[in-house]
Amino acid sequence: MKEKQTIKCPNCGKIKKLSCFSVHNNRKSGTQAYCKKCFYNKYGYRNPKAKIYQKRWRIKNIEAIAMRAKIVREALKKEVIQRYGGKCECCGEKIMDFLIIDHISGGGGQHRKHINHHTYEWLKKNNYPTGFRVLCRNCNWSSYLNNGICYHKKNENKNKNEKEL
Repeated sequence: MKEKQTIKCPNCGKIKKLSCFSVHNNRKSGTQAYCKKCFYNKYGYRNPKAKIYQKRWRIKNIEAIAMRAKIVREALKKEVIQRYGGKCECCGEKIMDFLIIDHISGGGGQHRKHINHHTYEWLKKNNYPTGFRVLCRNCNWSSYLNNGICYHKKNENKNKNEKEL
């Protein structure tokens, strides 16, 4: 049987199992392992009092936090939309509130499940890969209903066929 490793905490001097320690990279003295109690007290990580303070602060400032998150999300969306053309590929709509990213070959639901629903972050992190386009919500929905063909395109083809006759 293997013996469990034990080490001595440099702060309190107690000898404990290795699993009871947290490692801290200190610039001056290098890597040090403190017992979790000393580690949390010394560096303030996961300090119960700090958690209570943070929770109270978040409750007091919930509107400011939500507003900041919304601004960050909108900026990210705008950046991604601009990278993919900045307007609907089908009808030319430019109002940002109407525009979304579409998976050209379909499979958006599966892809969102795979990347945990953070499509804009994923696109930016992966350097804006091909296979995506900008559509307005109407064109996206109508192409979903008509096997990948938007009503605009469907009507254009219909009008061309009528003119040829």
